[in-house]
Amino acid sequence: MDAPTPDNAYPIIKDMALCYVEHHPEELDNCRKFLADMQYLTLQCKEFAAMYNEYISSMPPGFVTKKKLKP
Repeated sequence: MDAPTPDNAYPIIKDMALCYVEHHPEELDNCRKFLADMQYLTLQCKEFAAMYNEYISSMPPGFVTKKKLKP
């Protein structure tokens, strides 16, 4: 399995949560809230990576290690 990225993390988490709810239906409401939180955090990670990459791109050569984040 590849390392999670903002693009593939949410579907993995969602699949795991749905599997859990199959065995624990009483947790459905908690699971829905958890998935909404994870979807929001995934979006925040993508936005942060875009801002960070823009910042790094504006630095003069040699100022910092120019390692970009995966969007």
